[in-house]
Amino acid sequence: MTDYTKLVKALRCKRDDCEGCDLAFFDKDEGWMCRYAAKDDDAADAIEELQKTLKAVQKNSEINFRMWEEAQAEVERLQAQLPKRGKWIRIDKHTIQCPLCHRYLDLRGVNAGRGNANHCPNCGAKMEVQE
Repeated sequence: MTDYTKLVKALRCKRDDCEGCDLAFFDKDEGWMCRYAAKDDDAADAIEELQKTLKAVQKNSEINFRMWEEAQAEVERLQAQLPKRGKWIRIDKHTIQCPLCHRYLDLRGVNAGRGNANHCPNCGAKMEVQE
């Protein structure tokens, strides 16, 4: 892996004489030279390396997001299969309410005798038996 910090420092360097620079080395034929003498090639290689890394990260992100979406859909599908359960909420002497669909059931008139209803007639939730 490329040391991008040193490469950027070398690319920004405007010195003609590298003596004393921490990126320099001494060549017996050329004298003091930058470790990144071929800065353009090094920079191009670094950019290509970063592009490959970015492409791999993007691919993994897309795969992970698709897997997350599929898992969410499966959770929702399984939750829909679970039986709905609840316990009637008594509103007053003659009215109860389903805790899931929030519909009211009037125990007088048409619904007379349904006070011990085991299921909500609206959403079908199974209700706990109440005393």
